[in-house]
Amino acid sequence: MEKELTNTINEAIMIARELNGLLHEDALHRLRIYKEYSYETDTYTWNPNLYQRCQLAEALCRKLASLES
Repeated sequence: MEKELTNTINEAIMIARELNGLLHEDALHRLRIYKEYSYETDTYTWNPNLYQRCQLAEALCRKLASLES
């Protein structure tokens, strides 16, 4: 049972890290687009919800890392 829990935690850590990486890639992509097209007033800029998602993913990674054996 303990080994199964350890495996589940390790899988959750991998998923959380992947999610964190994807969110940060999305954020960087949006910032690059904003810099390229900043002269356009209707260009999509930084989204506070995206920032919050990045923060939550980072917090999840930290929490899961504390459970890692």
